[in-house]
Amino acid sequence: MQEKKIQIKGLDINYKISGEGSPFLILHGWGSSSQKWIKVINLLSFKFQVIVPDLPGFGKSEEPKEAWQMDDFKEFLDEFIKKVKIKNFYLLGHSFGGSIALIYNIEKKVKRLFLVAPSLVRKNTLKKRIFSLRVPCPLFCKKVIYKLIKTDYPYYQGVMKETLQNIISQDLSSLRSLDKTVLIWGKNDRITPLSHVKLIEKDVLEIIPYAGHALEIEVPDLLVEKILNNI
Repeated sequence: MQEKKIQIKGLDINYKISGEGSPFLILHGWGSSSQKWIKVINLLSFKFQVIVPDLPGFGKSEEPKEAWQMDDFKEFLDEFIKKVKIKNFYLLGHSFGGSIALIYNIEKKVKRLFLVAPSLVRKNTLKKRIFSLRVPCPLFCKKVIYKLIKTDYPYYQGVMKETLQNIISQDLSSLRSLDKTVLIWGKNDRITPLSHVKLIEKDVLEIIPYAGHALEIEVPDLLVEKILNNI
């Protein structure tokens, strides 16, 4: 496995690449990084060339200079794909990464789109109302609240906090992919509940029993099995 650096949208971006064969691009979730996907990378790299960037502001990648919108992340992905020179590839997005993957595949068809517990349903929920609160609250207080509502979005300051607020304001569940969409979900997911499935267009739904939101950590072997079953 190699770790490389590249400049995207004026930012230093870190990414991991491993294996040979058809390219398989993975986008991690909010607060995560390519490091959390090491086991999945190793399992898939026997069949594919697996590429996993650290999204801006996460892992070893540089933070944006100003708050980003979802369109900025789409532009980031466009530029990354061109600079890394991958074509006719599989695309997997987990949680927040699933949002980016879906938006990309509305216009540009990939070989197969995998959405793993994607964070697409963002209606006026309790989580959204709490994130939008402007009342003073100590950091430890916010952390307790976030733990109670079981969100995968940790508390951030500055640019990343503003970026998070921009992202959760946009519901994406009505968007439609150009390509066959495979949804993979943990039955016990409390971050993006299984009930969201009925609001998302899909061709295949794979549910992993006893698993939660972080499938890449909890059950990497079963996640890869579901992927390979739908290639």
